[in-house]
Amino acid sequence: MKAVYNEMAKTRSGGEDLEIEVTDWYVRFLPTDSAEYNTLKEDLQLELFDYPLDHDVLTEGTGYHDPSIPDDLMTWQYTTVKPGFQFPAGIRHEILDECFIPRDEDMGDDEGEEETATRSSKASFIGELEYRALEKVGYIQCLEKKGLIPAGTRGLFSFLSGSKPKGYIKVNDSSLKKDVPVKGIKVRATSLVKWSSASTDENGYYSMGTKHYWGPLYSVSFENNQGFDVWGYAGPLTGAALYIMGFHNKKGHDKTFGRSSCAWEWATVNNAAYDWYRNCKTKSDYPACPTTGSLKIWVWPDVGASSAPMIRRIYHPIGANSNAAWSNFFTNMAVGSSLTYLMYYLRLPYRMLQ
Repeated sequence: MKAVYNEMAKTRSGGEDLEIEVTDWYVRFLPTDSAEYNTLKEDLQLELFDYPLDHDVLTEGTGYHDPSIPDDLMTWQYTTVKPGFQFPAGIRHEILDECFIPRDEDMGDDEGEEETATRSSKASFIGELEYRALEKVGYIQCLEKKGLIPAGTRGLFSFLSGSKPKGYIKVNDSSLKKDVPVKGIKVRATSLVKWSSASTDENGYYSMGTKHYWGPLYSVSFENNQGFDVWGYAGPLTGAALYIMGFHNKKGHDKTFGRSSCAWEWATVNNAAYDWYRNCKTKSDYPACPTTGSLKIWVWPDVGASSAPMIRRIYHPIGANSNAAWSNFFTNMAVGSSLTYLMYYLRLPYRMLQ
């Protein structure tokens, strides 16, 4: 950024009062267990990504695990923080880079849907500065190859036209035989180390408040705004289930999860839990909504059975000793699964007769 700024300042106006300084630290954390992960996610309210934000080869699928980390351990978690951030004691972390990330207010954001090259001189200068810096390191060429910005001489002008991503996330309801909204989940967009996020409403619609200047990497995190998380197959090792949707248009991306997608299970469970929370708030014959903590729903692959041991709520006689011990966790998981399978096989003759 500084090298390109020095080149542009010789011939371009608009950057006279612009100071190139560190606005963000690009960092990563390596939590050893769910307690450390929750410290980062819930206590410090960090937006965590399990893939490097500068990774440009990610494709659609279920997240990323650093190949240097064993599969049964948590992988690195990436994000940006402000300079001077107080890192929590005992959690391994690294500062990967110091960044200058132009914000919408720097770019002359006027609440309009689109931003063109005719905006203020300073905003135009900052936009071109970012473009030329990315071009200098070869990233613009990568974006052109992916079709995320037009190739050729119009690249700069297309880049300077920013958009706030918006769209719809849906799932196919196999009972209703139609696509329905996925409610309350978080949709995220990353352009290198710049990121933004928004939750879907009851129509599955999301709209982000930050502009992106090329097609970002979109992902869905199943952390619901009602106060619960849907965990993927790895459970506490990954936190809320994550589905990477790939690089798409800067204006937004629509997605419908079909029955063959692993995210279909997460989205279906998510909607059931969302409706339960909503009914708790609006219907008198439902129990009161939980007011403390965050419900975690662990979705396993389809094994023909299920159980809901409510780990934190179970005491003796099923519990091994107390409701907080790891031994209790595994005991309840084993007992719950065994009883579910037993019920399944006891009812099998009845189902065969039907």
